[in-house]
Amino acid sequence: MKQLEFMAVHAIFKILSTSLGPKGLDKVIVNIQKSKIFEKKDQQFDTDDLIITNDGATIMKSLPISHPLGIILQQLSNSIDTKIGDGTTSGVILACQLLKESEKLLIRNYHPNLIIKAFTIAYEQCIILLNSNSIQLSIPNDLLSNNNSGNSEKETIKILEQIISTSLSSKILNIYIKQFTKYCFQAISIIKEIIKQDDNSFNGNKVDQIKVFDNIQSNIKYIKLLGNNISSSKLIRGIILPLNLNYSNLISINSNELGNNETSSSSSSTFSAVLINFDIGYIDENSLKLIQYSNLNFNKREMIEKEKRQLEIKQAKEFIQNLKKKNETNNSNNNNNNNNNNNNNNNNNNNNNNNNNNNNIIIFSSKRISLICLKLLQDNNIKTIFNLDYNQLLDIQLVTNSPAILNSITSNNIISKNSSIYGNCNLNILFEKQSEYYIEIKNDHCKICTFLLKAPSIFIIEEVQRSLNDSISILSLIVESKNVIAGGGSNELMLSVGLEHFIKSDHFKELMKNEDPKDIIKYMNSIKAFSKSLEIIPKLLISNAGFDPIILFQHLKSIHKNNNNNNNNNNNNNNNNNNNNNNNNNNNNNISINLDNGKLSNMIELGVIESLKGKEIMLKMVIDTVSMIIKIDELIKN
Repeated sequence: MKQLEFMAVHAIFKILSTSLGPKGLDKVIVNIQKSKIFEKKDQQFDTDDLIITNDGATIMKSLPISHPLGIILQQLSNSIDTKIGDGTTSGVILACQLLKESEKLLIRNYHPNLIIKAFTIAYEQCIILLNSNSIQLSIPNDLLSNNNSGNSEKETIKILEQIISTSLSSKILNIYIKQFTKYCFQAISIIKEIIKQDDNSFNGNKVDQIKVFDNIQSNIKYIKLLGNNISSSKLIRGIILPLNLNYSNLISINSNELGNNETSSSSSSTFSAVLINFDIGYIDENSLKLIQYSNLNFNKREMIEKEKRQLEIKQAKEFIQNLKKKNETNNSNNNNNNNNNNNNNNNNNNNNNNNNNNNNIIIFSSKRISLICLKLLQDNNIKTIFNLDYNQLLDIQLVTNSPAILNSITSNNIISKNSSIYGNCNLNILFEKQSEYYIEIKNDHCKICTFLLKAPSIFIIEEVQRSLNDSISILSLIVESKNVIAGGGSNELMLSVGLEHFIKSDHFKELMKNEDPKDIIKYMNSIKAFSKSLEIIPKLLISNAGFDPIILFQHLKSIHKNNNNNNNNNNNNNNNNNNNNNNNNNNNNNISINLDNGKLSNMIELGVIESLKGKEIMLKMVIDTVSMIIKIDELIKN
């Protein structure tokens, strides 16, 4: 493969290398074609054309890459970001370094298939080493509960808090760690689903699975408001929507507090919510097509319009009466259920409080409501928000747990006595500057949450969102898999040293017994190239923190080598002495450089921890991408 074809790889490596780690530098990304800022100095700059970030995924998405190899690496970045949520920078850098080392082997006439096979062997050995050095956490079902009785669960909560704190400390939120660590835990607890498993195990134990990561994109929303400071941001269990007062009659909910920047949650009102997808007060025009208006005089047209308005009002009144009857039935059923619960258990006070004030009704509609019908609804104390987007209506359904979205004013669900149409929610109106209104739609039992992010700059808000996304993704993977490994470059160095020992082991000789002796040397050199590529991560972390990468790295590597030799001696002397081996692993395999002071530290104790599942997925994606690229022998321009 020609060296020229790797120029895009070298360029991407150079861009990303200085952004790796908590001390990595930011990049300013400007869309020149869109903004034209460099062509006209007097032109006003559009903030949408500017991005300031050190997030690898955002950088890769924004780069104007046209070279095929660069596009492949860009797709790798998107895949890692989608599947794992973090580790994009280190994944792409590792792929670039593997391609650099592969280029040297290809120049020496190593066959691509041999290199790929060697990399696959190295990857399989890495998985074995990672699993042998992983730590299994005891994740409690309720992360926010103070009643986690087991010591292991309490230790797990402390470790998880350290993980989030460490992740946020490298971001823009480093001075708001305590506040946003709590928000990350709350978000995970809200969107988490526990999937019950059948009894398939031999010992008769059922192991329930936790689903979190797949829910992040759909169940966590963001509202961004310019102004105030980051500490005024908050998280609610529900959604926040912009409120157009022309399309609602909600101003009376907490109008006495609209002068404040933020309405307190204690003033929120409880409602029975019904969701509709039809017009109120507008007769279907298809039913009037048979009438030929052009042949009618003014009086007849006026008579038809009057009858039409009367029919619209009649339908609206019947609809309102049915809503009230349904609500009364719904409240009586809830009261009966609460009384039964109280007879069985006197401690169910929370359930009673949730259903005491559901006489209020609110209609969420994606269609129109006429002024006359709006007045009727107001007179009957029924609140309305209409002309919503249908996707907003679907989100409201998730929050209120409404059984269905009604599509007709004569729907059977409205008329039938046995069907239910109501969900439940709390409403709270927020007032922001420049007469902007937002409404909080909350429910203590929903699986969706919203971050209200505030900052003095739109660039800061975007970076806060990216930081939260990364931290929540890390926490969700750990909660799902329950296995973690040390971060901070310690696991890459452990794998590098482990691979160097592996090519001298009996296991490697067993794998190579049917290979040609010349090819065995090539396999060894290819695995050494893989091992050397892994070292780039701790080297860059040290360099970006402002320390000498040569002296510190060599000292760090010597410690890992000595630890590996000691473990091997222990295995040879006493294979049954597992406790000593585990202690050695905990003491040295987790050692890396504390980037705050340049001293050797245990990454587990510092809370610099990664998800084992995320690391395995990332390595597999990198190996597959590199294998595909090195098999290309020519680029053909069509």
